[in-house]
Amino acid sequence: MVTELILKYKDFLDLSKSNISTYKLDLIVQNPSSIDILSRIRIFLVYPSRSMKDRISKIFDKSFGKLNLFRMRIPTRIKKRILYVGLFFSVHCIFGIEPALILKPNFAGQEPLLKSVYYIRDPDLRFRSEDFFSNLQKLPIQEVRNSTLGFGYDPVPYWLYFEVDTPESIDKQFILAFHYPHLDRIDLFYKSEDGGKEEFNTGDTLPFLSRPIESRLFLFPIPLGKKGKTKILVRVFTEGALNLSMTLYDSQTKIREAKSQLAKDSAFYGALAVMAFFNLFLYFGIRERYLLYYSFLILSVLLHQIILPGYAFEWFFQNQPTFINQLHLEAVAMMMIFMALFLSSYLETKKSSAPLNLFLKISFWAGVILGFSIPVLPGRYLIPFTSLFPLVQMSVIFLISLFRALHGDKKAIIFLTAWFFTLTGGIIFAFSRFGFFLKDGPAIPFLQTGIILSVLFLSLALSERIRTIRREKEEIEEYAGKLEELSYMDPLTRVFNRRYFDEQIRMAWGRATRHHSPLSLLMIDVDFFKQFNDTYGHVEGDRALIRVAREIRAGLRRSHDMVTRFGGEEFAVILPDTPIDGAVVVALNILEKVEALEIAHIKSNFAKITVSIGVACSLEPTVKSVQDLITLSDKNLYEAKTSGRNHIRH
Repeated sequence: MVTELILKYKDFLDLSKSNISTYKLDLIVQNPSSIDILSRIRIFLVYPSRSMKDRISKIFDKSFGKLNLFRMRIPTRIKKRILYVGLFFSVHCIFGIEPALILKPNFAGQEPLLKSVYYIRDPDLRFRSEDFFSNLQKLPIQEVRNSTLGFGYDPVPYWLYFEVDTPESIDKQFILAFHYPHLDRIDLFYKSEDGGKEEFNTGDTLPFLSRPIESRLFLFPIPLGKKGKTKILVRVFTEGALNLSMTLYDSQTKIREAKSQLAKDSAFYGALAVMAFFNLFLYFGIRERYLLYYSFLILSVLLHQIILPGYAFEWFFQNQPTFINQLHLEAVAMMMIFMALFLSSYLETKKSSAPLNLFLKISFWAGVILGFSIPVLPGRYLIPFTSLFPLVQMSVIFLISLFRALHGDKKAIIFLTAWFFTLTGGIIFAFSRFGFFLKDGPAIPFLQTGIILSVLFLSLALSERIRTIRREKEEIEEYAGKLEELSYMDPLTRVFNRRYFDEQIRMAWGRATRHHSPLSLLMIDVDFFKQFNDTYGHVEGDRALIRVAREIRAGLRRSHDMVTRFGGEEFAVILPDTPIDGAVVVALNILEKVEALEIAHIKSNFAKITVSIGVACSLEPTVKSVQDLITLSDKNLYEAKTSGRNHIRH
C-alpha cells in the first residue's frame, strides 16, 4: 500500500525559513509479517524558494538495522526526524493489495491475470478459506513472480489470492478460465463488497458434471459486473503439472473462442487420423512393417492429443475421471513403445546402428513397464517420468540420427528433418509443464504444430519411398507383362493371337454364365484376300491385314472388348456384356471403317478391300456352350460370304 505524506517542514519540523528546497523521499519498507508486500511511504519535504531536485530513495530491510539516509546534505537532527516519521508510518499504516485487474466499461473481452496474484504453498494443510478473507495481513503470502503461473511438479496444495476492482458497474457476465484441464482438485471462493459469496468445487478427479460450466477447461462464473472489489481465492491440488495460468473473459468472447479452438483442434485431429489410416492402408498394400508401427504411433499421438486439452473427458468418459487420467499416461507409454518399434524397423538399426538399437530396446521396455505400472503406482511418481522420458527419448534419437545423417544415411536424413518439428514443439511443451516459460494454453498449439508438421513430412517421405517401390514393382510387372503379351501377340498385325483368343473366350463365357449377362462374338473375314495376294503380292497383303486389324481395333469402344487374329485373313472380336443388337452396331462400324480405307482390289466385286462378318450371341436358344457360340458365329460368317460378301449376318 502506498501512503503519501506531505510534510511542510516550515510548519512541522521547525526549520529555518531560509534556503528553501524540495526533496522527495521514498521509504520503501518491507512488511515484516507479509513477505513480498511492500509499503511505500513517500515523504515530501517542501522548502518554498529553491527548485525541485535530488529525488532520493532507500529500501529498508525487515530489521531496519542498516538504515542510511543516503548521502544527503541534511542536518542530522532532520535525518533523525525523517527516520522516526518513516518508522511510525511503516508500523501503523494499513496494508493492502493492488487489484490484479481493474474492470472498465471498455473491457476488451479477455484479460490474462499476470500480476498482483499471490500464493501460499500449504504442505501442512494449515490454512482455510476464511483466513484469507478475514486475516490476510497475517498470512505469509507471496506474489507470483512467474508470469506463466507455473510451479512445476509439486503435489501439495497451493492457495492463490487476488482481487478484481470494478470502479463502475458493467453490464457483462464474466468467466474465469484456467487453461490447464488436468488439475486434480480445484476449489474457488469469491467474496464481493456487497456480501455476495460463493464456492465451487471441481477437478479432473471428480465427475465432469461437477464443473460449474460444462467445458473441457475449468470455467467459473463470477459476478464482477457490480461496482466494488471482489476477492477471489483458489485452492489447487494436483499430482501432475501445476500450471495455473488464468484468463478473465466476458461470456460471449469465451463462447467465440471455444468454437474457434474446437474447429482448429478438429482439423488437427482429422489430419492425424487421415495420416494414420493412410499409412495403415499402405501397409496392407505393400506389407512393410514400419508402416504398421507408424500408423499405431500416429494413433497413439492422436489419443494423447485428444486427452491433453480435455476433450476426451468432455466427450466420452464424463463419469470415469480415474480412467481418463490413467489413459492419458497409457497414451504416453504407447507412444514410447511404437516410436521404438517404428524407428527400429524403418532405420534397420539391427544392421546399421548398435547404439541406437540398444537405446530403442531400452525405450521399448521402459514403455512396456510404464504401461503396466500405471494402474498400480500413484500418479505423482509417474507423471514427471512421462513428461521427461519421452523428451529424453526424442533428444537421444535425434542426436544419433544426426550422427548417422552426417555419414550420409538417407533414411536418417528424412527422419531427422521430419522429427525436428516434433522435438521443438515437445521441448517447448515440456518446459511449459515445469513452469519455465509459456502458459500451457499457448504451449499446446506449439506441440500440435510440431506433431502435424512431422507427421505430414514423414508421411510424404514414406509415401515417396512407397512410390519408388511401386514404380520399381510396376516396371517389373510391365516387363513381365510385355513378355507375356509377346507370347499372346500376333507378330504381324500386333493384335492378340489364337492362343489368347482360346483363353479369353472361355473366361468371358464363364463370367457371362455366372452373371447371367450376354456375350457376343464377331467372326470377320477379309473378302477375296487370296486373289489380293495373287495380284499384289504377299508384302502388300501383309500391309493390308495390318491396316484392317488397326481399323477393327479402332471400331471397339470399350476397354474390355478385344480383337484377335483367328487365323490367316480371319479375325475374331469378343464383346462381353453385349447383346445381339449392340454387336450388330459394332459390326456395322467395323464394316464401314474397313471400306473407308479404300485399299484398291481389282479382283474384288467392290474394287477395294472389304470384310464379311458373322455375329452370334450367347442368349440365342441354340447356344449352350462356348463352342456353340464359336460355331454359330462361324456359320453366320459363311452365310455372309455366300450372300455376296461385304455383309453382316446374325
